[in-house]
Amino acid sequence: MKTVLGAMIIVLFAAPCRAGEEMQSLQVKPGDTLRSVSEVYLKDPKRWSELLKYNRLPAADPSAALPGPALKVPAALVKDQYRAARLVYLVKEVLLRRTGAGGWETAGAMMALFRNDTLYTRAGARADIKFHTGERLSLAPNTLAVLHPPAGKEAQVEMVAGELKSARTRVLTRSALITPKSKNAEFSARIGTDFSTVVRVSRGVVDVEAQGKKVEVREGYGVRVGADMAPSAPVKLPKSARPGSAPAAPQGDLSVPDRKLVMTDAVSGFHLQVSRDKDFAVRVLDETYLEVERPDLDKLLPPGDYYVRMALIDLLGYEGKFSAPRSIKIK
Repeated sequence: MKTVLGAMIIVLFAAPCRAGEEMQSLQVKPGDTLRSVSEVYLKDPKRWSELLKYNRLPAADPSAALPGPALKVPAALVKDQYRAARLVYLVKEVLLRRTGAGGWETAGAMMALFRNDTLYTRAGARADIKFHTGERLSLAPNTLAVLHPPAGKEAQVEMVAGELKSARTRVLTRSALITPKSKNAEFSARIGTDFSTVVRVSRGVVDVEAQGKKVEVREGYGVRVGADMAPSAPVKLPKSARPGSAPAAPQGDLSVPDRKLVMTDAVSGFHLQVSRDKDFAVRVLDETYLEVERPDLDKLLPPGDYYVRMALIDLLGYEGKFSAPRSIKIK
């Protein structure tokens, strides 16, 4: 009997048959048998008889064709590469494309996710994924990622676009392979419009590899990998730029009498906004500057009362949160 591997798709978590036991359901194709299914999907094919405990079958013959359409299997018996992940949390619209499917469907909370399934978080949407081995993954808005359950050295997530945060999950992008080196490793990865990858490590140690070069990145550091380039040397991140850390108080004094900004060496630049109103609905200045630049607001703005706020840009190009508005008067 012939089993079509690509067509044997794990599609849902079935209701547990025993207290606390997690089940998966396999879609049965014509010609499939208990023996063929066990050889493909079970860690120990000799345990095919255990499937009889969870499925009402007309015969116990392992060579008999299964009636279909689905076969319940204890998740603990399934090979790691075919075990599901769970979509444990989502906000707004998250789309899912199943392996081999041509279209997209709307994802739902606690949905089972499988090998080569693709997730897409639309604008404003977020999604958290948990693999059966405990690895977690958080997708930011406008992120497209292909999932791979843990299996040997294969990357667990292929990020095509966007940004994600990972706890021990390996990530593959167009320009880099990111591999957690310590058990407690946590990091974020972002793909730029130029297909570069920026990696920031908030905990533990991570290896970043590209073009035959591997760089070790430790907690509080980050690297950038340009398209078809080797990773840069790790750079120390400002505290506010580290994933998961609380935003640091904005550096620089926006209320000095001469309105000349005082910066530090911890950032590469800053985003400056000036508005007539505290809500910044009507901005009279909205510019990004290099750290070495010192815009003189007395020369840039006509006399009047204004509100000013600033967001720091770290050494890898990430922009932090805006500071609280400050009022200034230009004479």
